This record gives sequence, C-alpha cells and structure tokens, in this order.
Amino acid sequence: MKTRFAKFIDGTLGFVLMYAAAFSVLCYFIPKSFAALTALSFCSALYLIFGFKERINGSKTRLSQNASEMFFNFMFEGNNAPAKLLKTGLNNKGISSALHGNALYTGKTSAFFHFASPPTQTDVARDVAKAKRYGCKKLLVFSESSKPFPQIDGYEIVSVTGDDVYRLFRSLDCLPERKFNKKSKRRFSALLSALSKDKLPRYFLLAAGLGAVAFFTRSVVCIVCAAVAVILFVASVVFCAVKAKKRSAT
Repeated sequence: MKTRFAKFIDGTLGFVLMYAAAFSVLCYFIPKSFAALTALSFCSALYLIFGFKERINGSKTRLSQNASEMFFNFMFEGNNAPAKLLKTGLNNKGISSALHGNALYTGKTSAFFHFASPPTQTDVARDVAKAKRYGCKKLLVFSESSKPFPQIDGYEIVSVTGDDVYRLFRSLDCLPERKFNKKSKRRFSALLSALSKDKLPRYFLLAAGLGAVAFFTRSVVCIVCAAVAVILFVASVVFCAVKAKKRSAT
C-alpha cells in the first residue's frame, strides 16, 4: 500500500507534468491568462478522476490484503477453527447452528472449509455424503482459491471463496486472532510506488505528449518535463523487469 508521502509525490508530480503540457498547448490558441486558468481547470478535473479511481483500487487492494492475512492466521489454528468461529458469529446474530467435526450445520445448510488447498472431487463428494447424513440439502464450500471446484450432480453446492470469505467473517465479527506482526514499511516506499507497473501508461503518454509539444514549440519547460517523463518511464520499465525476473526466479 502507498504511504501518504508516496501519494503526495505521485499526485503532485503528475499534476505538474499534465499542467505544463496543457498550458503549453493552450498558449498557442488563447492568451496566457486564459490558458493558465483553462489548464488548471482541466488538470484539476483529471486529478479528481484519477484520485477517485485510485481510491476504488486502493479499497480493493486493502480487502485482498486483509483476506490474505485472515487465511494466513487460520494456518495457526486447528482444523475446526473456521467452523467454530463462524458458529460463534452466527450465534451472536441469533442464528442457531451445530458443529460436527470440521463442518458447521444450520437448518438444511452445511458449511465445509478447505483453506489449506482447493477442494478435490473426492473432498466434495465426502462433504456431500456428510451433509446428507445430517439432512442438509445445500452445501457451502469455503475456500481461499477462486478456481472452479468439482460439482456433484443432483445436489446444490455453492462456493464461497477469497475476499467473500473475509467479508462474511468480518460481518459476523468472528475473524481469527492475528498471529504475526505487521511488516515494517520498506525504505524508499514513495520512490518504489512511483515506479510501479500501473504508472507505465501514464508516463508513456506524458512523455509522448510533452515530447511532441516540445518538438514543435521548443519550450524549455516542456523539454524539461518531457525529459522527466522519459526518465520515469525508463526507470519504471527497468524496475518492473527486475521485479518480474526476481519473482520468476523464486
């Protein structure tokens, strides 16, 4: 996740580069005073749009990180811990349920948990057999993986995976206890976030646009801004390539 300083640097640098490009182009069509005001309005609108999109992406990233943390914490609990915690959460909501082994039963619905690995055909068949024994007509399969899992003909099976599992446990206030400390922030996190993969299209467009304006106008401001955009684009490409190579090596 980005730090506040990283977000400030990213937003400020992008805003300055966009403003310089817009102002340089508009100066050739309208007076400088109007060009400055128009460029400011245009860049402010883009800044708000990018900020809104980044907040949405940030909330999705936080949700995924919290879900991964929850599954990691379950690794330090017993096999029936998910069922126990879910039973506690349901009881707090006034929903009665019964715990049998590693599964939870409420009404005609049963819940089985496969957090260590995705369920196989044998796992699902075994779960269905246990659910039928207790008179259940619906089976909920909880798993960390979102990959499609085997189905059994003639029986209703619903998968609850990934972030949806975390949403349910969070809504019932039955998340597992945290078993590890949060990692300390990496040094130069602001610089690393500025070189992330999602910035490549932005830097490329800025470099191309500012480069074209600088070529025709010979504006010193545009030349400097174009050079900065090119440097950022090249640095991002190198950083992403090195990061991808390290990931593939591991």
